[in-house]
Amino acid sequence: MRYAIALLSALSCVAYTQGSTTKHNAAPGTLEQVLYVADTTNLYTYDIDQQTYQPILMGTIPLPKTQLNGLAGSSDGNFLYVMASDPYPATDNRIYVYETNGYGVPGMPVQSVGATNDEGTAFVAPAYGSSMVVDPTDNFLYVVHYGKQANRDQNLPWSIYRYEINATNGELSQLVNEGTYLLPDQAGLNDCSLSILGVNAKGTKMYDYEFCGTREGTNGYYNEITVNPQTGALGTLQQIFAYSVDSFSLPDSVQVVKERVFAFEYPIPYQPYNELQVYPVTTNQNAKPLITCTSTMLAACGSDIGVAHPSGKYVFYSNAQDNTTEVDAVDLSSKQIVSTGTTFPTPTNANNQSNILWFSPDGSVVYSWYQSTISIFGFNASTAAIITGGFVTDTSTVAILPTQRR
Repeated sequence: MRYAIALLSALSCVAYTQGSTTKHNAAPGTLEQVLYVADTTNLYTYDIDQQTYQPILMGTIPLPKTQLNGLAGSSDGNFLYVMASDPYPATDNRIYVYETNGYGVPGMPVQSVGATNDEGTAFVAPAYGSSMVVDPTDNFLYVVHYGKQANRDQNLPWSIYRYEINATNGELSQLVNEGTYLLPDQAGLNDCSLSILGVNAKGTKMYDYEFCGTREGTNGYYNEITVNPQTGALGTLQQIFAYSVDSFSLPDSVQVVKERVFAFEYPIPYQPYNELQVYPVTTNQNAKPLITCTSTMLAACGSDIGVAHPSGKYVFYSNAQDNTTEVDAVDLSSKQIVSTGTTFPTPTNANNQSNILWFSPDGSVVYSWYQSTISIFGFNASTAAIITGGFVTDTSTVAILPTQRR
């Protein structure tokens, strides 16, 4: 089902270098942990040793174009998708399809798809969330796109496009515009964007995010969209969460994990009254949260930046004042956030929330990206224990993508 939403609130040839071909401390049957790191020139593939959590550089390829606009990988690790263009304003934007070897290293691209619409406007990476997502079945690639605007004082059309993925070689076909949003775009007044938060494990629901920045503050709207897992077609869209903050406050950080909404609120940076609310995913805007935690109730909610673990059982709070992260348990039975006693060192930057903590898809590896260094940690979800590993340093890192390979 195609839909239109009007948000009217005021608001080439590539060579690669192959690294070691020896497995590193991976138990039989375990997933191979892979980290992609892109700088302004190259894409690096690292294998993460699953005992020491040290990174091993397995291969390097040059980026196909200067400006990187998106990275996405299939859930089995067999295919990698790189969206890149010439420098701003993103002319000749393309999606490059790579097959990877047993360590996740991409070789030469098997396909290059022009990522523009009929009017010549390119796909772009939005300010928040992701510009490209592969669904859990590895059958479809969804891409965020924005269209053409007659003048600067009209709504800008943003769309979600769907490609079908060839299971043999990862190539893309059957481009379909699944839905269009009309978001305000007025010079000096509104600056809006659309991004995809993800798709649930069954491939039956997608979550997206509409962000609008205004002179008065910021607004965020989170939607759940039904997905036909056989065809990949998007259906009914319903809002599941929204926030509005003034210009003195940071935007809320919201995730959908295990069918629950984790809403981290930061009224004013560095102030001791941050808040976390955990909701069931519901279209009932009056629904009561499963958990409400404020720093006036519990110190665990007083850190500057929070992120939910992929299991939904933990939240990680990074404190920019003392460069540490604490791990707290999500206890639905007592409706509380409970300290586990686990802390570990993580330099942070409170003004760059989206780049603070990243997880491997299974949650067993934690990546802390701060400036030129990506620190790597192991995480035991049974005990909440942290294992300090190695790090990757690159002074010009622009993007990272933690993946796994079966």
